[in-house]
Formats: sequence, structure tokens, C-alpha cells
Amino acid sequence: MKKLTIFWKLLLSIFLVSAISILSFGVIFYFYQKKALIERTIDQLESVNILKKQMVQKRLKDDEDFLNHFIDRVMFHENNHLKPTVEFEKHKNFLKDFCQDYGHFNVLLFDKNNKIISYLYQKEIDTTKYLFQRDFKIQYSDYTIRLISSTSYLEKLLFERTGMGNTGESYLVLNDRRLITKSRFFPTKSPLKILANAKTIETALKSKVGSSLTSDYRNKDVLSAYASIENGEIAWVIVSEMDVSEAMRTVFQMQMLTFYIGISILIIAFLVTLYLSQYISKPIAQVSYSIDAISKGIIPDKMDPPFYPNEQGKLKLALNRLIDSFELITSVATEIGNGNLKTPFKPYGPHDTLGVSLLNMQKQLEKYKTQEEILNKRRALILLEGQENERKRIARDLHDGLGQWLTGLKLKIASIEMPEDQKTELKTLTSETIEEVRRITNNLMPSVLVDFGLDAAIRQVVSFLQKTSSISVHYTYQKNSTNNFSIPFEVNITFYRIVQESLNNISKHAEAKNINIRLTENKNEIKLEIDDDGKGFSVNGNQQKGNGLRNMNERVRILNGTFEIASNSKGTKKCFKIPLA
Repeated sequence: MKKLTIFWKLLLSIFLVSAISILSFGVIFYFYQKKALIERTIDQLESVNILKKQMVQKRLKDDEDFLNHFIDRVMFHENNHLKPTVEFEKHKNFLKDFCQDYGHFNVLLFDKNNKIISYLYQKEIDTTKYLFQRDFKIQYSDYTIRLISSTSYLEKLLFERTGMGNTGESYLVLNDRRLITKSRFFPTKSPLKILANAKTIETALKSKVGSSLTSDYRNKDVLSAYASIENGEIAWVIVSEMDVSEAMRTVFQMQMLTFYIGISILIIAFLVTLYLSQYISKPIAQVSYSIDAISKGIIPDKMDPPFYPNEQGKLKLALNRLIDSFELITSVATEIGNGNLKTPFKPYGPHDTLGVSLLNMQKQLEKYKTQEEILNKRRALILLEGQENERKRIARDLHDGLGQWLTGLKLKIASIEMPEDQKTELKTLTSETIEEVRRITNNLMPSVLVDFGLDAAIRQVVSFLQKTSSISVHYTYQKNSTNNFSIPFEVNITFYRIVQESLNNISKHAEAKNINIRLTENKNEIKLEIDDDGKGFSVNGNQQKGNGLRNMNERVRILNGTFEIASNSKGTKKCFKIPLA
């Protein structure tokens, strides 16, 4: 049973319950109907038995009343001094009519010595029939009339089978179990040779009346009702019986009908159970498959939305919510994996362990990324600071070392005697070398930036470009804040290098005629805008190929600034912003 799927468990469980219920109902119904029918049949048999008993007793009583009346009113009366023998002989024909009409065997007249004086018939005793006698005393005399009867004359009463069915019969039995009336099943057999059920007769003689489910003289199962008949010396038992098979015929028919109905109901129950098992197990199997797929990292398709908010509907909705949750978590995890740590995500609640873990991971990664960016900016800032310091050192060495040597060389040339034209040429060359050293020194670390600030340094770069090229440069500086603190050196040097790089690139590649430079100092930021009317370029392509724009962007990013650029065939616009806070 443990190895069976839920479909087979449901199918077998429901079907077995249905089958057991139907079988139990059928068995209970059968035995209930059997008991009810047996009780009803026995009640009917008891009624028939009582009726037959009353009929037999009435017949016996009628015989007795007739003979008593005959004795009192015919054979004897006051002032009648005739002898009984004379009266008996005188009324023989009347008594014969009585015997013929009622089926009696004979009427005898006995004297006081119990000697037969007269009789009606000279007949031989029929040993196949049971004969019984009843004596009637003639008043005021010593004579007795004896009525000899055969139980055959009672058979007509017993053979009337009203309410007895095809197998029902009533018969009389002596206390020695011999039948004294014919059997309807053995009509040619002497009833005296047939023995009734001993238990039935014994019970009847003890309890006088009763009923039972027993076997008859044929050893057939019968329903039996019995009663004792006592009349003078008569001690009989009257039995009314019916075969159980006939009494139970309706039950057997009902049993077969119940069987066929039960089979039909079982078939219907099986089909309904099959449908219900599929209806119940299919969603569970789908959920099981989906959960198994989720456990393997596969997100399955959602289930169709339910029509009714029952347990199956709630199961489908729960699974769909689980799939939605995994899809959301997968999507967020993918975005986080792609570096989008700001992807919005909200767990379903404090008990959403997976969602809370993902959110904590996202926050931790954001924290690590922020720390990494800070470290990278710090390292880059340190690197730039080191570069600028190195440039300061080189500029200082060039100015203090090579510059002094070149100045000394120029003075030395002035003091040497040589042709004037050669001396003039050497002095000019030395002056140009000194000027170039100054220019290099200024580019490495302009002293004007250190001494007078960013505005003056940019003006110096602009002035130098205008002297060395035909490009028209327009520079403006605007201060919109009342800040009294000085701008950090790293901001000044960053904007100075950006202006240097931009003007150098424009003069070499842009073929521009005009350049506009705007430096704006606000309360919380400094903004630098550089526009030209050159031929423009592909921004993405240039960023991939050259280092100029990448260096500008990197310098601004290190200081948490932003860099925007737009370029087309009419020119290029660059905007740099660095926060001061």
C-alpha cells in the first residue's frame, strides 16, 4: 500500500469503502428482510394453525353435541320406558345418515358390561387409517353409545391451504409422533407410517402452542406453528408448516435484485471513484511534479487558475504563488548577478526565509560594492595624487635643475667670445629651450593653479591655445554661492586636466573654430561645460578606442561626479559635475 500512488490509494480506498458499505447494507438488508419475512410467515402460520385448531375442535364439538342431543331428545326422555336397544334400532337409519354425512366410521351400543349390543355397520378395520372413539353415557341407564371415527373426515378441514402457499400443509400428530392425517406430499402412503419431528411434538405437548424454524418429516427446512388439541381422551398436536424455500422466495428474489443493484452501484461507484480519484490526484500529482522540478532548479509552468476556492483551488494558487516567488527571486538574483544591486525586491513577510535571505544578500552585496567603490576611488585618488605629486617633483626638478643649468648656459654663451651671429643663434636656441622647459613644467604642475586657483589656471590654458592656434575660445566663470572655503586641490586639478585634455583633443581632431568653456561654482557642486562646433564623432566608438574620454570619466567618477557628452556633425557638448559636499 505504501508503494501505491495517491491515485491508486484514493481509488482503492473509496472503492473498498463503497463496496464494504454496499455489501454491509446488502447483508443487513437481507437478514433484516429474512427475519421480517420469517416473523411474518410464522405469524401467518400461527394464525392458520389457530384457525385449523378451532375448526377441528369445532367439528369434534359438533359431533359430541349431535350425539348428546340424540341421546337426550330421541333415545331418552321422561315417561319413556322403552329400552335403549329399541330406540337404537329404531333410529339406525338416522345415525347412518349422520355417519355418511360427516364421515364417521361406525356407531356402537354397549351394555353395562361393555358388551356390544348393536352397531350400524359390519366393517373390517382399515389399518391404514387412524380410528378414534368417543363414549357417550345414556342417562338413567347402564348403556353407552360409542362413536368411532377416522381422522380422514378431518382431512378436508386441514387440506384447505388458505394462506399456506404451495408447500404449506396442516396435519394432526399423535404423542408418539405418528401422523393421523394424510400428508399432501405422500398422499398414497399411510400417515401412520410417517413420523413427525420429535422436538416439535415434544414442545407442543409441553407448551401447548408455539412456533419454530425446524425440519419436518421430510427433513426439509420448514417454518412450523403448532398447538395441542385436547378433547376428553384425545391428545393430538396440530401442526401447520411451510417450506423455508417458499417462505424465503421473496427474500431470495430480493437478494438477487439486491445483488444486481449492488453490482450496478459498484460499477457506478467505481466509475465515480475513478473520476474523483483522477480529479483529486491530478492536481496533487501536478503539484508534486512542479515541486520536484523546483527542487531541481527548474521553474515549471503555472497551473490553470481554479474556478472554485476549494482545497484544490487553494493548492493551485499556492503553487502558482510559489512559482511567482521563484520567478521573482530568480529574476532578482539574475539582476544582482549582472551587477544591478539596486533591483527592487520585497519579501512576502518576515517568515519568507528565502526572500529575506536574498534581500540580506542584496544588501550585503550593495555594502561590499559600496566599500569596493570607495576603496577603488580611494586607490584611484591616491594614484592620481601620486601622479600629481610626481608631476610636481618632476616640474620642480626641471625648474630648479635643468632650468638653472639652461639659464647658466645662456649666461655662459653671452660671455664667450665667438662670432656674433653664432652667439645670437646659440642664445636664441637656449632661450627657446628654457621656454619649452617652462611650458613642460607648467603642464606638469602649473604654479598658477597652486597659487591663484582653478579660474586663473584655466584662463592661462585658454590664453596659450589662442596664441598657438586660430581657434576662438570663449571662457566664463560664475560663482553662485557664498562659500568661503577653498575648493579642494583634487577638484581643481581634475577640472584643470579635463580642460587641458579637451582643448588638446579639439585642436587636434575636431576641426572646430569656436570653443565655449563655462565654469560654474554652485553651493553644492562645481559644473564645467565645454562646447565646440567641430565635426563631432561617435561617442561610443571613441570611448572604446581612445583613452581621453575614459580618463576624463574616470577622474570625475573618482570624485563622485558625473560626465555627460553629446556629439553630432554640428559639434560636441561635454558637461562635468563634481559635488563639493
